[in-house]
Amino acid sequence: IDGGNLTVGTALQLTNGGVFNFGSGLANGRITWDADYASLYGLANKKLRLGSFNTQGVLTISSSHENTMVISASNVGIGTSSPIAPLHIATTNTDTDNNLGDLSNPRAGILINNLSTNTNTYAALDFRAGTHDARIALTNEGTNVGNMNFIVDNGNSPIVGMALSSLGNASFAGHITASGNISASGNLIAND
Repeated sequence: IDGGNLTVGTALQLTNGGVFNFGSGLANGRITWDADYASLYGLANKKLRLGSFNTQGVLTISSSHENTMVISASNVGIGTSSPIAPLHIATTNTDTDNNLGDLSNPRAGILINNLSTNTNTYAALDFRAGTHDARIALTNEGTNVGNMNFIVDNGNSPIVGMALSSLGNASFAGHITASGNISASGNLIAND
């Protein structure tokens, strides 16, 4: 058909603009494209479900915001085909060199990378249980210098419970309770 839409029954339509609509009443999904992208998405409160190995809905994606992906009722596996948690990362790393190096070195775990070079910016891993929050944050205090901070909620007044400096020094905001021995290779300073 020249100059119009090609519609097959009530479930398939290829428009003159190159958009492919499908589903009941042509309102379930769409395939389209532009100069910079190609899109496949669900329409009107319809989730997008992808499948594999002759199984539908292995991955269900739902979001109404651009550049946001919500994976519904699924476990995500990276490096494993049998994830047992909402996010399961498996790796077989036989490297015994634990030096950090730089971004050119391959990593065996998770990399959280804040690209800002501004002083006092940070890369963080946040936790929440009920209404209690905690954070592990690496602050940038200059070239290859920073602190690893363990931050806790403390009744909605966050404190750095423990900090590790680039020199290996540790500081604690509260009491230290030990059931065994505490050993130090340098000075051990205690304040009341």
